[in-house]
Amino acid sequence: MNPDFNREDHGQRMVQRALVEAIIDLFSPYAKVFLFCNIEAVTIRMEEQFIKYGEGRIILEEDGEGNRWLPENPFEVRSDWEQYVLDRRGHMYRTILRKVCNLCD
Repeated sequence: MNPDFNREDHGQRMVQRALVEAIIDLFSPYAKVFLFCNIEAVTIRMEEQFIKYGEGRIILEEDGEGNRWLPENPFEVRSDWEQYVLDRRGHMYRTILRKVCNLCD
């Protein structure tokens, strides 16, 4: 899907309930989901969808100082889109969510 980010409802379509549920069900405890976009509102909306449909099984991982955005890609390999945005001095909003395991502790 190539969303029109000028339409508010398109940001919510980037991540759908079925995708979140499948990821949560397949991931092992403490697995991480890396989300990024050059549009802050879209990244936040993706986070919200994971948290909402993860039903308490996924949380936003912060850096210990309350920062939600990662300054760099933790995988050290950028997607073509990420490289394109950064080459034009754009900003990427990167975040990590983590699956929690209440029964594992």
